[in-house]
Amino acid sequence: MHKAHLGCAGYISQKASVLHMETVKEAADHLHIMELDLRRELFKVRLKKSILANKIKQT
Repeated sequence: MHKAHLGCAGYISQKASVLHMETVKEAADHLHIMELDLRRELFKVRLKKSILANKIKQT
């Protein structure tokens, strides 16, 4: 788990008695989707970088 995940999990466990768990679950779902989107974009950037680096090497 990443540090951010651990921090969130720790905070939620400490504050569980005052947090609305359905809202916490929805927020976690949204954060997870955002993380996946960002990872996908990072993959695309790295792939483009790799392709450009290979083109530069060939010239």
